[in-house]
Amino acid sequence: SRLCDMYEAMIGKYMEGLTIDGVMFHDDWGSQRAPFFSLATCREMLVPYLKRLADFCHSKGLWFEQHSCGKNELLVPAMVEAGVDLWFGQPMNDMDLLRAEYGDKIMFGVYPPETTPETSDEEIDRLAKEFADKYAPDMGTRPVAMIDFVCDERFKKAVYKYSRMILAEE
Repeated sequence: SRLCDMYEAMIGKYMEGLTIDGVMFHDDWGSQRAPFFSLATCREMLVPYLKRLADFCHSKGLWFEQHSCGKNELLVPAMVEAGVDLWFGQPMNDMDLLRAEYGDKIMFGVYPPETTPETSDEEIDRLAKEFADKYAPDMGTRPVAMIDFVCDERFKKAVYKYSRMILAEE
């Protein structure tokens, strides 16, 4: 509770001096193979406080992202219960499965396919079309955010193009 007091005061100070759209809250919950604790423990010990922070952010018009490294698929229900808006999970998590189950309640970050500077423009275009075909059709009900800090600029531009084409059809 005292940490929530501190975080709320910090967020308030940030809002006084900066224009912010949201808060990325860092608290790693897992290892490469599994969460550090059970869903029941998370619900008991973390959800009430995480919900308090998410509700505080929402009351200020901010989105709330739970940054949590590790294989934390089993803890997504707790994130949903806490009111988390977005989770950029690591690639060892099955984001397609999570998106099918919870994508109407929380936004997930999805990784683009791996490319290199040597990847041809034609291959980039094909991969971008596949990516857009997979995620754009139901963006209105199951939105995703592309994790683009590891992404080829050509891929981003092509995904943007194909996504706009798909969304314009709807």
